Order: sequence, then structure tokens, then C-alpha cells
Amino acid sequence: MVFMVQTNKNFCSAEEVNLDLWNINLRSTLLVTLPTEIDGKQPRSFDMKALIKQIGIALVIASLAAVSAVAKTRKESITLATNTTVNGTLLKSGTYDLKFDDEKGQLSIMKNGKVVAQASTTTEKRDGKARKFELRLTGAGEAKQLVGIAFAGSEQNIVLNGSSASN
Repeated sequence: MVFMVQTNKNFCSAEEVNLDLWNINLRSTLLVTLPTEIDGKQPRSFDMKALIKQIGIALVIASLAAVSAVAKTRKESITLATNTTVNGTLLKSGTYDLKFDDEKGQLSIMKNGKVVAQASTTTEKRDGKARKFELRLTGAGEAKQLVGIAFAGSEQNIVLNGSSASN
């Protein structure tokens, strides 16, 4: 294998360069580049900027894919002050975790990691984005029923199927 070394003048064989280096004691100061082709054409050095740019683009694409995968399930922690009915299931007052699956349109309500109630949902357009998480209940006193939710920043209301969202 023949290596080419770029000097001020032209390209030389490795043997000629070795002799010159011994004569002028500049062995460590020359930059050696490997040619892209061995047919005498101009050698091309490795372009680090292009590599960093390609890695950056790949990272952006990967992060966008991860964000879109995460966005399909949204979670929120809620505290019910009174007993509330969700899709026919009575939930006692306390703290629960809501999990909404965008793809399935399924709302799951969990207590201590166990699903205690589920409901299928539909979405309806809001007039504007929700400023904070909203829990929509109907009924008076101890007879509350969950009819919908809206996540902060969302432009849609999530309405539980079979519930009246008039309030």
C-alpha cells in the first residue's frame, strides 16, 4: 500500500518523505492525509463539520420521534373532594391518577397503580387553549359525575361517552 503525504511542493512516496524527514528533523510537524484514490488525484481530508451536522440532524429526528410517541398518552394527578361517579363506577374522595390514551380514546383512572375506572371518550373543539388542567363534573352535593377533562395547553375537551357535558 502506498501512502501519499502532502507537502508544500507536491505528492511524494512514503520512502521519499521518510528520507526528507530524517534530513530536516521535522518528523512530527507534517500533517499526513490519506488520499481518497490512489490514482494521483488530489487527496480529500475528512470533513468533521459534515459529520457533526449529520449527527445533529439524526439526534433531532430521533427526539421528534420520541416526543410524538410520548404525546399519545397524557397523565395527570387529581384530588376528588367528594365521591364521584365515572362511567358507573363510584370513586370515593381522594387522590387518583388519570391516564388518557389519544389513540384509543380511553381514559383510565388509577389508585395506587391499579385501574379503578375506565371510560371511552370523544373530543370536541374548545374556543381556546386550556390554561390549566380542567376537571368537568355535573351534579350537586355528593352526587357528582365526571363528564369531561381538558389538559393544560390543549385545544380540545375530552368528553366521556354517555355523559352530558352541558355544565
